[in-house]
Amino acid sequence: MFKRFAIFFVAAIACALAAPVAAQTKDKVVLLLNWYTYSEHAPFYLGKERGYFDQEGIDLDIQEGRGSGVTVQAVAAGTPTFGYADVPTMIKAASKGAPVIAVGVALQTSPMSVMGFADKNIRKPEDIKGKTVAVTRGDSMSQIWPLFLKKTNLKEGDFKTVSGDAQTKLNAVIKRPPPFQ
Repeated sequence: MFKRFAIFFVAAIACALAAPVAAQTKDKVVLLLNWYTYSEHAPFYLGKERGYFDQEGIDLDIQEGRGSGVTVQAVAAGTPTFGYADVPTMIKAASKGAPVIAVGVALQTSPMSVMGFADKNIRKPEDIKGKTVAVTRGDSMSQIWPLFLKKTNLKEGDFKTVSGDAQTKLNAVIKRPPPFQ
């Protein structure tokens, strides 16, 4: 009887001593964002700053992405633990066999849009005919763009396309020459 008690006691002490060690080990998790950091990502950074992830035993590393398509590919390859990406982009990849799933949705409506300068008088989709469209390959918009063209009866040949990363697109927009007077 004493022997059983001694074994139980030693086991209980071992568990008690091991508990603080177990509590100190956190799961290292990488969250790859869909794009450069912007306001939509605030909840992740706020949660990290306030210690919410730490309280749950998560050592969170938030990394900037370069488009939802790139993020989904990286998650499918097992590089980051999780990815924050546009759901239609994830669905497109999953339909082609990528081992990815959506475990939650932060935005109920997509913030994607096609924008143009007011002085170019682009009011409806067909107004882009003959214009130049800047795109970023691999971002969520590029994944949905073919559907937009089909729905609006536009073809790639109706406009000129230039590709670039976010900075290239910003330069094309911000550093455009002033209008002629």
